[in-house]
Amino acid sequence: MKSIYSEMLYLGKSARIKLLLFFCFMQTGICYAQEFGFQRLSTEQGLSQNSANKIAIDHRGYMWIGTEDGLNRFDGNTVAQYRYQNEQRRIHNLAVYDILAGERDELYILGNYAIEKLSLAYDTSMLLTKLPTNHPFDKMIMDARGEIQISSTWYQPYFTNPQHIIIAQSPRGFQLAFDKKADLLYTMSSDSNQILVGTLNGAVEYRIKNQEGIRLTNIFQCLPSKKILAAFINGKKRNLAIAQISKKGIRQIKTVELAEPLFDVVYQKSKERYCGVTMKGDVLLWDRDLKFIKKINAYNRETKHASTLYLHDLIVHQDNIWLAVDPQGVLYRPLGDNQFSTIEIPQQPPPVIKNLFTDSKGNLYAYVLKQGLQVFDTNGKNISSKIGLPEVLKSKKIFAGFNGLRKIAPDQFIISGNNVFGKFDAKRMLWEDYYLYLKKQIPDNLFSDQYLFFEPLEEGKALVASGSCVYEFDLDKKTVIKKHCFLAPVTQLYREKENYWIGTTRGLYQCRDKKCLTDRRFDHLIIKSIQRDSLHGLLVATSIGLYILNDSLKIINQQQGLKNSYIYGVLSDAEHNLWVSTNNGLSRINARDFSIQNFSKADGLASTEFNSYGFWKAPDERLYFSGMGGITIVDPSVSKPLVDSIPLIISALSINDRIPENLPHGSEEREFSSDENTLTFYFRDLLLPRYGGISYSYRLKNFDEHWVQTDQNAVRYPQLPPGDYSFQLKLAEGLPGILQEYHFTVALPFYKQQWFIGLCTLLLLVLIYLVGLFYQKKSLARQKALARKNAVLEEERQRIARELHDNMGAHTTALISNIQSLQRKVANAEQQKRLSRMQEDARNIMSGLRDTISILNNKKMYLTDLIDQIKMYALRLMGEDSGYTLLVNEHLSEDHLLDAPMVVHLKAILQEIIHNAIKHAEGDCITFNIKAEQAINFELGDNGKGFDENNISKGNGLENIQWRMEQIGAELDFQSNEKGTIYRFVIKGRQ
Repeated sequence: MKSIYSEMLYLGKSARIKLLLFFCFMQTGICYAQEFGFQRLSTEQGLSQNSANKIAIDHRGYMWIGTEDGLNRFDGNTVAQYRYQNEQRRIHNLAVYDILAGERDELYILGNYAIEKLSLAYDTSMLLTKLPTNHPFDKMIMDARGEIQISSTWYQPYFTNPQHIIIAQSPRGFQLAFDKKADLLYTMSSDSNQILVGTLNGAVEYRIKNQEGIRLTNIFQCLPSKKILAAFINGKKRNLAIAQISKKGIRQIKTVELAEPLFDVVYQKSKERYCGVTMKGDVLLWDRDLKFIKKINAYNRETKHASTLYLHDLIVHQDNIWLAVDPQGVLYRPLGDNQFSTIEIPQQPPPVIKNLFTDSKGNLYAYVLKQGLQVFDTNGKNISSKIGLPEVLKSKKIFAGFNGLRKIAPDQFIISGNNVFGKFDAKRMLWEDYYLYLKKQIPDNLFSDQYLFFEPLEEGKALVASGSCVYEFDLDKKTVIKKHCFLAPVTQLYREKENYWIGTTRGLYQCRDKKCLTDRRFDHLIIKSIQRDSLHGLLVATSIGLYILNDSLKIINQQQGLKNSYIYGVLSDAEHNLWVSTNNGLSRINARDFSIQNFSKADGLASTEFNSYGFWKAPDERLYFSGMGGITIVDPSVSKPLVDSIPLIISALSINDRIPENLPHGSEEREFSSDENTLTFYFRDLLLPRYGGISYSYRLKNFDEHWVQTDQNAVRYPQLPPGDYSFQLKLAEGLPGILQEYHFTVALPFYKQQWFIGLCTLLLLVLIYLVGLFYQKKSLARQKALARKNAVLEEERQRIARELHDNMGAHTTALISNIQSLQRKVANAEQQKRLSRMQEDARNIMSGLRDTISILNNKKMYLTDLIDQIKMYALRLMGEDSGYTLLVNEHLSEDHLLDAPMVVHLKAILQEIIHNAIKHAEGDCITFNIKAEQAINFELGDNGKGFDENNISKGNGLENIQWRMEQIGAELDFQSNEKGTIYRFVIKGRQ
């Protein structure tokens, strides 16, 4: 839609200049001021031109502004220009008249030359169709079939196909809208009371009866009534009418009288209300039944100056109204109820307002330096001269104002400060002075009227601070008792039950009875205020931040988001949100998550510099803060922020530090390869510049343990390990930003993926099987070869054993038999002795032969059988007349089956030991102890003469014994002295 001024653009240059000069003389404000109660977005902020024609919002929250010189994208902080002359971000049109945001990442542009489609993902434009040069089209829509319909200020053309345009010669069209459900197309006439309703089968005209001078201004869709409604503005009668349009005709529903000319009106669906803009820029609000809500004045607070607007487009977004005007650019302002109201006190330089309190009638009392106590009624009107204030409170000599202010009863307050201390009855305007009593009873070196504070105790008594000491004061008897003194002046008193807290310029103390303890966490801090909130605990305002003492200590300062850490006062509202006055504005701390929202003059504060002791919570829950120049009143019932929500976008993504890729809103989860694991996210808030710099909080879920705060618009994650992630973004300042998330996956390297691991596992199993099969075959071949070799060896052993048995055994037996025959025939004793030795040697040969045959036959023997053979050998060797005794002690928990080599070596070892004992020890007793469990312990001893262990004779057979010990894996331990010799060794039993 176009105003009269916009139609001047189609006139000649000289005609436009003359007409513009005419309006400059005829209308106030056409030489426009910088502010209209609105914020401004113009060429100073980067807009390509100040002749704004159209505003549109895409699905990501970006704002698009069409001007007479190109297209502009506003992201809340900066403006990006799309112009015909640009090498980058180039479009085909010089001027942009209408913008249509598609459902996807696309934007349709109607301009002076063509209709084009802009890809939001790649910032590239594609020409759809050229337009006739003699028809200034200014409106387009997309119907249910996805086809674009356009209209003109001068004609009403429709085209059903981008390649085909049909011009309908009919009165000038002013508005165009489409109802997809009913498949109806509406156009409005700007020079007559006519509406054209078009269908797929044709068009029908309707005229509004008895409405002379009507201007059809807007068509609303998707209203609560689910009907198409139109707004009519009657210029002569100054009324606003809402009518329903259908195929059956037009039915007028509501009409409201206007006090001033209305330029345009839109419907705010989220609030179910109408928003109208007057020629002066004032905003009028009606509910859905056209019941008046309120008026938002457009004038500048300082100059009270208003200016006429030339409006081309109007939208409501995020509870803000946006105006495309010519030649001011874009103007915008919030529509929500203002949370702040102010009382300004005229004085040069700006006054210092110290203390506040309200009486039961809602009147506000404020102490103003050099003016004394001032009283304002509920409308902010100064009524000090009418109510008869006590003279002492009106005195301009009270230099620093009231330092202490306590309510002790309805309309009764204790006021303490410089040169003043007493009780004030606001209802009866009575003042009872206690100052002289204090000054008289407190020593001069301890009295200080600069620091006078009061805290009620039980009835009739109170704590009073003066200088660096605290006293107990009896209000009835007017007596003073000293309680405590500190190293620095007292700045605050706060009592709870039997304990009370004392704040000084150098720390905080907790006192009970006569004992005070300092809190080391507050060393050298200036304590500005102390109070308790039922939810948060003790609230201590200091010069470096807000300290919250509960089960733990929490500190809130600039690092957490406050604009300034020097805190004067803190008040909690009904929802336990904390309102903090600082040296740089007012801040609200959310009770649930401690998120912070900062406010400045742009939000309606009277001042950003507040004062000590200048804060008060009234019974109606209103909060009062005083500072330089005025009083700010906070209405916590208006808890909604100045915008419904601040949209955040994750705008782009850089992969391995390559050129950032556009990141479409709501895109599906994306999977990156394992080598695409260095990601940089670019983001921004679509905030109004009025909020200034904003901090963000972000985290990468499944990577970051905690939220991270930053003032930058990008964050880089290098070398992310494989996994599922979600990049989350929100505002750190406590503004109602919508949490944004981007889900993605960094894939495992191929060698860690299941298919690869499964394949490798299968190949490994096959390889193991093949290797096992190979070694199994090789082992079977070795076993067969060994079996054949063993069979040959066994056969050879059997042959040797047979030959030894048959040949040597037979000959040895024959030799023994012959020796026995000779013994019977020989009578000589010497010869008998020799024959006996020969017989013994032959028997030894037979015994050795049997052992050899046993080994060759691989015959095993049980331990018990071996022991029996050793005992028989010992008895046979000792003989009947040797004089030796054999003592055998057996402890056999289990019998052991010994293999042939073990039997031969054990037998030889035991026989050698017994032989040496009998032949050389010269004793009379041999002991043989055997203990067999899992191992076999042997111990043989004699009571002979022994031998020298350091000079062992080789003739004793020890070398042979040691060799055999090595063969069976045992170690011989022997002890020998004049009492005898003992041999010990252990072998592992074999079964």
